[in-house]
Amino acid sequence: MDNCFFGLLRSYLRVDNVSVRICDTRIFHIFGNNYLYREFQVKENTYEELKYKGFKFSSDWSLAHNQSDSVSQYLDVVFTAKDTVIIDDKPAN
Repeated sequence: MDNCFFGLLRSYLRVDNVSVRICDTRIFHIFGNNYLYREFQVKENTYEELKYKGFKFSSDWSLAHNQSDSVSQYLDVVFTAKDTVIIDDKPAN
């Protein structure tokens, strides 16, 4: 992308047979603007809740490198914060 960037930072926590939590931070910036957009989101469910929703736990999933992507769509959003961050280009004193 020549005129902007988008970044995703994901923190993924899995406690076997207990719960799964994902904390995502997304950042978007258009070059030339003095601000960027930031979204922070937390998703979480217990293993029992995920089973009830139809998620299939398997050894293939447990060993997969992209397991957070496959379970993410089943997790409930428990917190979201969106904000605009002003970028101050003045040097600090």
